[in-house]
Amino acid sequence: GKIASARETSRATVALAWHFTKDCVTSPIIGATKIHHLSQAISALDLELSKEEIAAIEEPYRPKAPTGLKMMPLTIEKVSLTV
Repeated sequence: GKIASARETSRATVALAWHFTKDCVTSPIIGATKIHHLSQAISALDLELSKEEIAAIEEPYRPKAPTGLKMMPLTIEKVSLTV
């Protein structure tokens, strides 16, 4: 919330602005249920975060190994198409 407060904007706007600095995801999913959600998303397009702000946002993140469902190798079975 510090960056949002300093920039006088919402956390959602800062989160989307950060997201737009990343090339790995090309389309964010925005679940707008109110007009102000759209306004926040649109204003994120004009919010340029500094390198220091980006670093501050990313600093708490610690990568973790995937857990839960085990990935099954894909298998392709022959399909017989008889008419």
